[in-house]
Amino acid sequence: MKAIFMLCLIVLFAKLSKAQVEMDKFISQAETGQVIAISQANYDGSTFFFEAITGSRFGHIGVVVVEQAKKHGMADKVFVYHGTPPYAQKWSLKHFLESSMDDKGQVKANLLEMRKSLSKEQKIN
Repeated sequence: MKAIFMLCLIVLFAKLSKAQVEMDKFISQAETGQVIAISQANYDGSTFFFEAITGSRFGHIGVVVVEQAKKHGMADKVFVYHGTPPYAQKWSLKHFLESSMDDKGQVKANLLEMRKSLSKEQKIN
């Protein structure tokens, strides 16, 4: 019985997709000010049409904000601010990335990088 239970646990953990592992790693390394472009074609029909008409791989962007934990030992909270008419919204980065998953469970997102690094004065701490 114990062997069957252990086998079930192994199968359960083996089902964690590579995309989920990569997403968790990305979230743990996120920094305030990063801009993420995603495809929400499977999540939002209007984004599907926008991406199809423009030939774009991405139809939505968000800006990462890491809120520092106030108590020692608590994990920082990572959010994305993004515009969804008629107003801006604040989602967890995980939810934002999950909204870009395709039918195969792959996250369709890119981290956009600036050509020129921000100066110390321009960075938000």
